[in-house]
Amino acid sequence: MIRYYAYYSVGGYKDLYLGNNEMNEQATYYLPLMAIWRKKAESNPEYARKLEECTPLPKIKVATINDMFGLPQKAADYFVHGGYKELLSKLSDGECVLIIRDLENNQKDDSGRNIPFLFAFVADTPQDASILIRIAAYAAARMKKTTRFLSDSLGYDAQYNGLRFNLKEVNEWVAKTASSYPAEIAYNRGIKALNVDGPGVHFISIPKGLTAEYVFGEIGEPIVKEAVFTLSGLYDASDKEMRTKAMKEAEAYKKMRLYKHIGIIGASAASVSALLIWYFTHKQ
Repeated sequence: MIRYYAYYSVGGYKDLYLGNNEMNEQATYYLPLMAIWRKKAESNPEYARKLEECTPLPKIKVATINDMFGLPQKAADYFVHGGYKELLSKLSDGECVLIIRDLENNQKDDSGRNIPFLFAFVADTPQDASILIRIAAYAAARMKKTTRFLSDSLGYDAQYNGLRFNLKEVNEWVAKTASSYPAEIAYNRGIKALNVDGPGVHFISIPKGLTAEYVFGEIGEPIVKEAVFTLSGLYDASDKEMRTKAMKEAEAYKKMRLYKHIGIIGASAASVSALLIWYFTHKQ
């Protein structure tokens, strides 16, 4: 099973359990006004009708300390950290977590500013973890499309006067993406197969200008070798031209490293030679 969560501002930020990929409902809803309608329904037929319509709807749950609705505590800890855009992690209990941050809330604050939110996927089986790997690879290369899609999956529903999550659309997107996108990252070092073998952070993308050391300090979690990527340096691994570009840049990088290494060795040899000449000259 893959469960969906969001750290979303709706009457203040809340940890929301949105649903999972085994549910068949069209959408789930967060309806904070139902308590008011319940009171008014006793004397007002209009509110009684609204309450009757909304009661059977599948609900978005608010996670609390007493009931996290399956959200792992370590995943919740990731929510409050900064310095990254996307993170794929294997937890010590075997669950796999994919988080994408700084999504645009379709609502605005009182000053007309965007209210960012976070979306999280949690997989509890190896088969579902393999799906998250492909979703992570897709999002890394197509971040604008991914953030737009996830942003549009949550929004205000005028009919029920609450928050609606388009569960069916997200389930279809997850299934389609996992069946069509490779579990690979293309970047200027070539092509990297993405996996979640063993606990730790296996992929993390950061904005240009931040350092891996800063991210490590924020996450407070072991990060496997070669897991940190610059967001702007990722290519579409499903595109033949982009794959070719990644391989060419990787080859150029290797040559640069080789020339640099040869240069260092050459400089060192010249220094040793000069030192020996100086020694024997002054010895005489």
